[in-house]
Formats: sequence, structure tokens, C-alpha cells
Amino acid sequence: MEEGKSSKTTSCCELDIRSLLYVSLNDNLVCPICCSAFVDPCYTKCGHTFCSVCLYRALAQSQKCPVDRGPLSDDDICPPPKILSNMVNELLVYCPNVDKGCKSTVQRCLLRHHLQDKCRYTLLACPSDACTELIERRFIDRDPANCFHRPIMCPDCHDSVAEFELDDHKNTCTARSTKCPDCSKEFSMADIKDHLDTCSESVVTCPANSLGCRWSGRREKLDSHTAECVLTSLAPFLDKQEERIANLEAENKTLRAQIAVGGSNSMLDSDVFHIFTEHERFRSELERLSEQLGELEIRQSVMLTNQTVRAKEEIQNMRNAVNAIRHQMHFLMMERRTWALQNLATSSVVPPGAVVPASSSAAGSGASGGNSNGHEEVANIRFMRRESEPYRQDVKL
Repeated sequence: MEEGKSSKTTSCCELDIRSLLYVSLNDNLVCPICCSAFVDPCYTKCGHTFCSVCLYRALAQSQKCPVDRGPLSDDDICPPPKILSNMVNELLVYCPNVDKGCKSTVQRCLLRHHLQDKCRYTLLACPSDACTELIERRFIDRDPANCFHRPIMCPDCHDSVAEFELDDHKNTCTARSTKCPDCSKEFSMADIKDHLDTCSESVVTCPANSLGCRWSGRREKLDSHTAECVLTSLAPFLDKQEERIANLEAENKTLRAQIAVGGSNSMLDSDVFHIFTEHERFRSELERLSEQLGELEIRQSVMLTNQTVRAKEEIQNMRNAVNAIRHQMHFLMMERRTWALQNLATSSVVPPGAVVPASSSAAGSGASGGNSNGHEEVANIRFMRRESEPYRQDVKL
């Protein structure tokens, strides 16, 4: 049974070295591929150092050095100097259980020993033979013979919780109350945190404390101080400046690394240079096509405008010609009507001494009757409307 628990304890202490959080990390001890501290480092003939796993994975894709892109094979890889391995192993790291409450910082080479033997938040097998769950070491140190997974009753809300969860439950128990350390009012454990963030009696500092303002006082006086504090009004501008400086420092760091890499070999790798030249060629070609397209659009617009103007002029000329023809037709019709009226008037007048035919006298009551008919016919012709006259609106072009 002890052997089974030992293996169970060891399995729960499995460690992912790449996910560790370092107290401080020297850039010279960082792998260029994974951007983390070296893990099992190896050295190449071109003078670069990588994690063994990272390098062999990169060589499986391309037989070139990931830094200077020079030819590289498995035979060109060798172990690094011993001092490099020692420097990496002596780096200080935070305990992986820092989120649970462990504040220890140890050397990376001693971290596994810390987790297995010292860390109070490492998960171990429950000491009870009847329990197969894992429990943190701090509970086992409290009572090695007790199973902390057994349910117990909360003394405040009378809910059933596991014994190892009782401490956390007390911090959120709605039935348990506590006093505010500033205003001495009682609140439930669930509400005390929100109250502390807004309590008017709490002592707070100026929002511009990081900029040099040393004021501190009760929260209820914070607004009046903020209205008078010069640094508070400058805080947004200074925050932007700090952010800009941080971005420039990061960019400067990247450029320095690129210069350092480029100094060890030619200015640019051939593949990268080829991609760069292709990119520039495509960009210039795109700019040229954009200019040609703009010129073509301008020419098309001018051409369309000219065609529209010419079409309007031709239409106006056609209208003028139609109006001229209409006036000529009107003039001709008026001439024709005048001529017809003159002929009719001439034929209806009987000269003195002329003999009127018998047929004419028999048809009417005398010359007066013939004259009256002639005058009526002239009147009818005079008031006739012609369809070709200009005031007719039946035909339109």
C-alpha cells in the first residue's frame, strides 16, 4: 500500500519546466525558438545554442540553422559548455503552486525536490486507506491520520462541505458576518469584499501616487483632493507616454537582436531577401496598376462628357431644323390659301352686260342668289382649319 501511495505522490509532482515563471531571466539564456529558458541545451558549430527538443524539431523541417539560416545537420550539434548548464539550472523560479498560496522561490534544479518534500500545496495521496482522492500536504501535516474529504457541517450556515474546503467556505459563507475594519459595520463574508472597495472610511492614496503625489486619507475626501491635484490631471497623458516608451523599448530590443543576428552572417538571408524583393516588386506593380486605373477612369469620364455634349448639340440642331421646316410649311399653306381665296373671288363676280346662262338663272332666283352662295363658300374656306397649321397640337416630334 505504501508503494502505491508513493507512486501516486510522485505522479502528482510531474513538472513542466517550460511553463515555469522565473524571478529574473537573462536574455542570453533564452532559446531563440521557444523564447523560454534553455531546457537540455545543445550547441551548434555556428555558435548558437538551443533547447535540444526545439532544435531537432526545427531540423526535421529544414536542415538550416534557425538563426543564421546556414546549413546544419545532426553531426554539427554538440553538448554546450558545462557552465551554461549550471547557469540555467541555478535560475530562480516561483513554485508552480504560487496561485494556491505558495510564495517560495527556489533554483530550478531544486524545484522537484521542493515539490516532493516541502511545498505545503503539493497534492498527495489521502492518508486514509479508504480514500483514493488527493489532498494538499498542509492538511496532512495538520492531522496525518484524518481523511479531509469527509463531509462536515458549517457552524454558520449548516451546509455540508468537505473538511479541506471548510476554510475557503468560511470566506464566502453567506451566514457568517464580519466587521469592516474601517467603519466597524457588520457585513456577510460574501459582501465584505465589495464593501471594502467602496467604504467611505477606508484610507486610500491618490491615483497619482506612482507619479509622486503622497496624499492619503479617507475615501470620502478623495474626490475633493483629485479636483485639486495637478498630477491627477496629468496622469492620463503620462500613462500614454509610459506606454509609448515601453513600446519603443520593446521595439529597440527587437531591432538590437536582429542586428546582432545579422552581424554574424550576411546582411540578410537569401530566402528572406528573396521574399522581401518579391514583396517590393508586387507593391510597386500594385501602385503602377492603381495609377493606370485612375488615369483610365479620368479618360473615360472626359470621353463620356464630350459624347454627351455632342449628342445634346445634335439634338438641338435637329429641333431647329424641324422648327424651320414647320415655319416654311406654314408659309406655303398660307400662300396657297390666299391664292385659292383670290381665284374664288374672281370667279364669283359677273361683269356688267354679261349674259347669265339659262341654267344658272333656272337654278336660282337671280344673280343675288348666286352671289349669296359664293359669299357663303368664301366664308367657309376662310374659316377652314388645316392640320398643318402651327397651333395644331395633334402631332409632336
